[in-house]
Amino acid sequence: MWLNEQRMQVLLTACCAFSQAESEDMSRNIKWGIKRGFEKGTSGYAEFVCFGYKRSNDGRLVIDGPDAKIVRKIFGMRSAGHSLGAISNWLYENKISSPTGKVRWSRETISKLLRNEKYTGDVLLQKAFVEDLFSGKQVKNDGRLERFLIQGHHPAIISRELFFAVNKSNSE
Repeated sequence: MWLNEQRMQVLLTACCAFSQAESEDMSRNIKWGIKRGFEKGTSGYAEFVCFGYKRSNDGRLVIDGPDAKIVRKIFGMRSAGHSLGAISNWLYENKISSPTGKVRWSRETISKLLRNEKYTGDVLLQKAFVEDLFSGKQVKNDGRLERFLIQGHHPAIISRELFFAVNKSNSE
């Protein structure tokens, strides 16, 4: 009886090890495919919609006029020296809901919008990645993996000059 239990435990351990190896191999293959898409500029991640854009009938990013006007206003206010709180208050006073439908924009949401290069028409891919396939948690890419910049990917809402001016002042 004891021998059968021991054999079952060995068999179960071997099956678990095989399954884990298979999962890790599949994860490597998926990461390889994603990276190839980044390198070729064909990644679906480049087409993610953010506030100010919508998807055209053929799946490309196009400017969403009313929301793009708000994006320009946010960048303009920030370049004029307005704080994130002041921008949030202006949005609230003008009854402009956040991208997630909240009545008030958080400072963090505004800060992320201001740091998003997509508004210049460019896309930076692999800003984050899944470090551990078992946790599935995304981590910020602090330079451990290559990033891929696709310039002129879609129509710009703001100029690169305005983007860099706003973000230069944010980093000081």
